[in-house]
Amino acid sequence: MRALSGLWRWRRNPLCRATDLAEARLALTALLLMALVAPLLGVLVGSAAQESLHRSAREQRLTRHQVTATVLRGPEHGPPADPESLTRDTRTRVLAGWTAPDGSAHQGTVLAQLKS
Repeated sequence: MRALSGLWRWRRNPLCRATDLAEARLALTALLLMALVAPLLGVLVGSAAQESLHRSAREQRLTRHQVTATVLRGPEHGPPADPESLTRDTRTRVLAGWTAPDGSAHQGTVLAQLKS
């Protein structure tokens, strides 16, 4: 704010150097850019990112179909799991087979929540 009050004070001051006035104008320009342009740029970038995420979600919704899968092979008992991960995710990787909406048979590793 010193630069703003200083700009008004130096308007007709005979002791004011040209560099002082240029510095005050530069400070005022920087202040206006930070106050006006930065929020506008943030809104534009944020709306572009939101539109991109919405487009991605629409594409995924159109290309994914829910199907019923059959577990072909249960979970393999490997090294002990991390105790912290057990509280967050109770799903297990299993080998499953399913029929796609076009009638083709598929199989692969999927995450499943197995009932005991």
